[in-house]
Amino acid sequence: PRDDFRGRPPPRGPPPLPEIRSIHRGTVARITTFGAFIRLEGHADGLCHISQLADERVETVGDVVSEGQRVWVVVTELRENNKISLSMKL
Repeated sequence: PRDDFRGRPPPRGPPPLPEIRSIHRGTVARITTFGAFIRLEGHADGLCHISQLADERVETVGDVVSEGQRVWVVVTELRENNKISLSMKL
């Protein structure tokens, strides 16, 4: 049978997961009290926990990053349900 998507592109699977210890350029998509969600180019979003934003203690996430800011991150862990843990401590 012919796939008929009625002019729409065919559905795509989830974005590929990056490799652990790989370094990526990303954009801060959303800030929370516990960290920042970073949109990785070519991959899914990952979480950079507040403890991984800087070498020194961080009081609030907004002290270090802001939404839309471009940052470098390293992938530290791939957890169940394709969750990506990140660090800005390069």
